[in-house]
Amino acid sequence: MTNDIQKFKELHAKISEIRATSSTNAKKAIIEKYKDDELFAKVLQYTYNIHMKFYMKKLPEPVIFEEFSIEELFNHLDYLNTKGSASKHDKMRLAAIAGETPEIIDIVTCILKKDIRANISSKIVSPYVDLPLGKTIQLAEPQSKLDKFKKKFDTVGIQYKLDGVRNVCTIKDGVLTHVSRKGLPYQCFDDELLRTKITEFAQPLIDKYGPVILDGEMVAILPDKFGSTLQELMTFVQRKSGEGTVKVEHLRYCVYDIMMDDLTQEERWKVLSECVDNDVVLVLPHYIDSSANLLKYRDEALAAGYEGIVAKNLKGLYHGKRTIDWIKYKRFDTIDVTVIDVVEGEGKCKGSMGTLTIELPTGVTQDLGTGFTDDFRMKCWTNPSEIIGKVIEVEHQGYSNEGKLVFASFEKIRNDK
Repeated sequence: MTNDIQKFKELHAKISEIRATSSTNAKKAIIEKYKDDELFAKVLQYTYNIHMKFYMKKLPEPVIFEEFSIEELFNHLDYLNTKGSASKHDKMRLAAIAGETPEIIDIVTCILKKDIRANISSKIVSPYVDLPLGKTIQLAEPQSKLDKFKKKFDTVGIQYKLDGVRNVCTIKDGVLTHVSRKGLPYQCFDDELLRTKITEFAQPLIDKYGPVILDGEMVAILPDKFGSTLQELMTFVQRKSGEGTVKVEHLRYCVYDIMMDDLTQEERWKVLSECVDNDVVLVLPHYIDSSANLLKYRDEALAAGYEGIVAKNLKGLYHGKRTIDWIKYKRFDTIDVTVIDVVEGEGKCKGSMGTLTIELPTGVTQDLGTGFTDDFRMKCWTNPSEIIGKVIEVEHQGYSNEGKLVFASFEKIRNDK
């Protein structure tokens, strides 16, 4: 579509204007001048939206080219963001869509790298383009780094680890939005009961600070079961109909942090103490003790039906990334990996899945063959597209010299990641 190519060339000229000046005020003036241009605003949104991720940093050399279409470009970016990974085929498809036009390649590369190379940040862009508040969510290091954590921090904060779905709730101008760990919206939590109870809980903070961003875990408490049942909760998150065991009235939002710049963990917990728990929303309790006593707290948490604990540096800021300030301590270490293939089994597993080929965050691949039920093996083999590309949680006991997981076993599918 020649017209779409021309639109991108005009867009590139506008971005070049921003790049050409070193004055921050001049950059702001240019953004304000073009903010009503739909394509200009969309590119800035896709570049500076902290929750949009495309899982590639550059375009590979394309084998074929497609006729350039703005609609197809953004559809494919949306697909990558929702999928949560980018296969070799996905990357080649994006390169084929971008084509050979230098201006298009430059802009697409900027989107992938989350930077238009004009020395501007999301803080400069946000007054003119609709961007979400806050940062990306903070993640804990695995327990393989427990010794490093204990050496670095003496007195720490400790919270029990819940088996639910990560939920960041933003309250701004009376509107609540819920997003997952990947920044994807949770439509299933857009409910009047949750809106009322969460707003009621956060009202003291809203009155004092304005917009509020809560970080916590949504769990399901079923009357006939102890604790939260993750797979039944995930059925609630995914389903389109009213079927399923979990209902809205079973949900509990357990808040364990709040996104506030320049406040330490201890100070953020003090802010949360201003909230009033209700029957749906509560602040997850924390304990302060020596890091030498973490094993005791972990065992108490496991005995009470929790996954384990998360220990936190009391002086740590909310960095919005994986950090040694937080450490997970469970029965076994776990890791989230991506399924990239389904391999048929042998012997009694003939005619069903024998192993899943998984890719670790480091890029290392290996086969995973334990922890599956016979029913799960058959489902994966008969419908491989239902598992390929999914993120799964795997238990393990460390790494080999080749960087592969040792004694790895399937734990569960993580559709929230």
